[in-house]
Amino acid sequence: MVVKGPEFIFNNKICYYADNELNFSHSKQRGKYKTSYNPGNDPLWCCVKEIVLELGICKNDTNWASHIALTYLYKIAYCIKTYSSEKLRTTQFEYCKEIFQFELLRLKPKRVLFLTGMKYVQEFLDLTDHADRGDCVHSLGNFNYGFHKAHTVVSGNPRMYKRSDLVKSILNEF
Repeated sequence: MVVKGPEFIFNNKICYYADNELNFSHSKQRGKYKTSYNPGNDPLWCCVKEIVLELGICKNDTNWASHIALTYLYKIAYCIKTYSSEKLRTTQFEYCKEIFQFELLRLKPKRVLFLTGMKYVQEFLDLTDHADRGDCVHSLGNFNYGFHKAHTVVSGNPRMYKRSDLVKSILNEF
């Protein structure tokens, strides 16, 4: 049996999409319901785009997405029809954390922005002193991931805040 660990997942799932560049210039049909999704209207993507342009990571309004690395903390979603066992949740978390660490090791980003809120970040970064932070945006400074340091900011989900205020707060922390 071949073990497909975090490096396999990174090379075959994550790098595949990066190498084939995400195209944000048009809507696409999704699923059997043929609902249209336009990332140009999505609060998350609009927030990220403004930050990328304002920080000078990219000056081109059309290909800005090819200058960032996007990842999700949880690579495997919980099943919506049944409750997962504690063992399954723990295993899932450990694998997701390992993949996240591998992504950071491989990419070595200068900046890391979490758009999840502190609740989810604290588990992945083993934070205990930030657990009760209710701030919309919080800087972890030049956070040490154990093998790499990156200026790290944690923000609440962009769908929950006024975009201009959120972007301004995130930029102030960077």
